[in-house]
Amino acid sequence: MDRSDHPSHLLAYGMVPPTGTIPPAAAEQALADVLAHWDWDSTWGWDYPGLAMTAARLRRPETAVDALLRETIKNRCDGAGHFPQRPGLPVYLPANGGTLTALALMAAGWDGGPAAPGLPAAWGARSEGILPLPGQLGPE
Repeated sequence: MDRSDHPSHLLAYGMVPPTGTIPPAAAEQALADVLAHWDWDSTWGWDYPGLAMTAARLRRPETAVDALLRETIKNRCDGAGHFPQRPGLPVYLPANGGTLTALALMAAGWDGGPAAPGLPAAWGARSEGILPLPGQLGPE
């Protein structure tokens, strides 16, 4: 397996509402592999929210937060709120949108899921006015 560019296979569990097609154990193994072996210099800004959403759906809040805060060249937010990717690409909106979606999932959860699944319980975090993302769409 090529472990460069986007770890987009994680989005099938994290960003897309679960359908019962991907067992949680398989998603957990994929996440562990990405965290241990990925070429982080090859990633793009939307990859980190994808990691965070997968970790949140797996109920690994510390991993979700760590994904959004992972220090890499393409996972940094400038003073204007943009995630520059390289010279000539100072604004990368998939990173902005992905981060906002990941934070919503981490804070508000999903239909039928736990409250704040992507935020450590010790934080006592709560959300207001954010609708949960869709929950399970297929058989468990």
